[in-house]
Amino acid sequence: MAMLISSVIETALELALIEKMRPLSGKLKKRLFEGYGPLSSFSSRIDVAYALSIISQDVFDDLKIISFIAHSSG
Repeated sequence: MAMLISSVIETALELALIEKMRPLSGKLKKRLFEGYGPLSSFSSRIDVAYALSIISQDVFDDLKIISFIAHSSG
């Protein structure tokens, strides 16, 4: 269940980050968000979303806990 929840949140963070960025080509989105891209991990998306004021400190703290649980159970 934790993996499913983290996956949904991870996608929502990706959409929020893309919304905050300048328009990106599909190729650049893939380079950023897939494979070994700098925003390919749930944890990096949480960190950058917080750094860009997309999420609050409380949400950041909660998402870090969810990320820890998801990676511990997977």
